[in-house]
Amino acid sequence: MAEPDLECEQIRLKCIHRSWITTGATLSSSTRAAGAHRVESRVLESGVKYWDDAGV
Repeated sequence: MAEPDLECEQIRLKCIHRSWITTGATLSSSTRAAGAHRVESRVLESGVKYWDDAGV
């Protein structure tokens, strides 16, 4: 009886891990989007083009 429980626990942990990875990816893409927005603002404020430096 113990083995199926252990297997369920491993599957549960994998699911949690996968959701963390997804959340991390979402956060990093949000951060990237915020960074791109800051670059855009800087370009508009100064009139200097920063797009290439930011890798956008």
